[in-house]
Amino acid sequence: MWIAARKTRHGALVLAAVLLLSAVLVYLHQDNRPEDEALGVFAAYTSRFPADRLGDPFVLRRFDDTVEVCANEEGRPPALFCTEIQLSRPRGKQVAGGFRTSPDSVVEVEGGGAIVERPYDCFGNTLVCEG
Repeated sequence: MWIAARKTRHGALVLAAVLLLSAVLVYLHQDNRPEDEALGVFAAYTSRFPADRLGDPFVLRRFDDTVEVCANEEGRPPALFCTEIQLSRPRGKQVAGGFRTSPDSVVEVEGGGAIVERPYDCFGNTLVCEG
């Protein structure tokens, strides 16, 4: 009887640990969902570019439902090609605009953000090019 009770407690602890881990994973996945969605929009937007023109995309910044996604652009001088994606817009119209910038003009700030100091070749309506 004592062994059966011990096995039951052990099983309950294992089950609780699995449920807790599952909840944490679901929470973390939901937190990255806007970034993942924006990366998908960027991939669709740039799908007509020559295959070797852009490197792997990455999220530069996120403000609520607006995500800036960039990729290294091949050529001289080195550049980042970035788009501003507004996830609240209808599908197919989520790219609000974009810009290019030199990699050294992106300054990381404390807390995980970044500032783009010198954007150029701005197109559309982007926050970074307004000021």
